[in-house]
Amino acid sequence: MKTIFFYLFLMSFTASFGQKQRTDLQEENLKGKVKTTITTYYNAVLRDGKIVRDGYPKYRYYSKEVVYNKDGNMLNVKEIGKDAFVQQYYFYDKKGRKIKKQESKHHGEPELASKYSYVQGKCIEKVYIIGELYCIDTFKYNAQGDPIEKRSIGVGQYRQDNDYRVSLKYDSSRRLIVTNLSEEQRITKYTYNKEEHLEKEILSEDGDWIETTLYKYISFDSQKNWTERIMYLTDDAGVSKPFFIETRKLTYYEK
Repeated sequence: MKTIFFYLFLMSFTASFGQKQRTDLQEENLKGKVKTTITTYYNAVLRDGKIVRDGYPKYRYYSKEVVYNKDGNMLNVKEIGKDAFVQQYYFYDKKGRKIKKQESKHHGEPELASKYSYVQGKCIEKVYIIGELYCIDTFKYNAQGDPIEKRSIGVGQYRQDNDYRVSLKYDSSRRLIVTNLSEEQRITKYTYNKEEHLEKEILSEDGDWIETTLYKYISFDSQKNWTERIMYLTDDAGVSKPFFIETRKLTYYEK
């Protein structure tokens, strides 16, 4: 369970930077001119030898809707859970770089969530909570435009609550293979199948194994983007059990 939320945390690395920076579609390994995605997570249970949906409400645990611009970057994100409704709005400059993010919760008015600036090959994100500066995140990139480090430092009263560093490593195909949180305290390793879809995540902390997440792909659309997959968690005995069923609907811009 920890790995999926760590993955969502890593989504903040997709702040656009320069012409070489990969797009949000590339970060998500999405093919074609994707316009929207709706990803729904269902609790999975094994019943009568079959993996089926189970959960709340109407079998839904959580859903995420994303709208992309024609450049392949996010315009807005809507996240809906049992007790949560969050919308995020992204704004860009003429170079296609993110400059601002607004966020609204529970259908309230959008508030400033982040401001982005770009200095000497780095992206600096100032994160706000209810109008107050919470932390400053600094992103570093390699020559290919891939994010390789995030340094987050809290501001004022939040300084002790937020102080960490994440480093990232890639293979020759620019696929993320290792994330390292706070200098080897928490490491996640990623492997991929022959179709280059994420297949396994192995999470360890202070050198001890925490959990392994496996992904089994069920169906794809005409663009070879997955439309359904099952996420398994491996317990202490090494047994993989179904945890989430994920479905994804995609629309595309006309060519």
